[in-house]
Amino acid sequence: MSEANVKARSAGRSHNEWGFRIALLALFFASSVLAQSPSLRPELANASFLLGKWQGAGWIEFNLGQRREFQQFETISPKLGGGAGVMEGLGTRKGADGNEIVTHEAIGIVVWDANQKKPLMRAYRTGGQYVDADVQLESNKLAWQFQLQGIGMTRYTIVLDDKGRWFEIGELSKDGGDWRKFFETTLTRVGSL
Repeated sequence: MSEANVKARSAGRSHNEWGFRIALLALFFASSVLAQSPSLRPELANASFLLGKWQGAGWIEFNLGQRREFQQFETISPKLGGGAGVMEGLGTRKGADGNEIVTHEAIGIVVWDANQKKPLMRAYRTGGQYVDADVQLESNKLAWQFQLQGIGMTRYTIVLDDKGRWFEIGELSKDGGDWRKFFETTLTRVGSL
């Protein structure tokens, strides 16, 4: 074999080895990025306890004495590079015929408003209705409230209880002083993202 052929083969092997090394580094980098658990940006980090899939049961009572029970399913995921938390909720109950009926379907999006330096939420329901809510974030607690014309103030509070469950209540107030609980649900984490 001529000296030129040996150099060419050696250069080709060296080039192939570098290509192989680069491919291994890229694979390692990609796998480490994919292995990281999804998270929220630091400004929303107090809501990270909600990330995952949840299910459980609850009740709602808009009119006193007319309580209805339901099953609730929630999926909370980070979006926009962790700059938003998307809350997808679905409530169902058994109908008179035994089939499941959707009683509640909503999407809430919590973001950090850099201009106002505070978290904001917009929540959408089936039918195109939405509300903009004031949000309070604390460690293992998310609370939001909004005004509904003709009803008054509505406030929801989610906390992580001592068993690691999602415990949520909803309250109504006509004057912002006296609050009446109309909603309660307890959910268990059934999956991560």
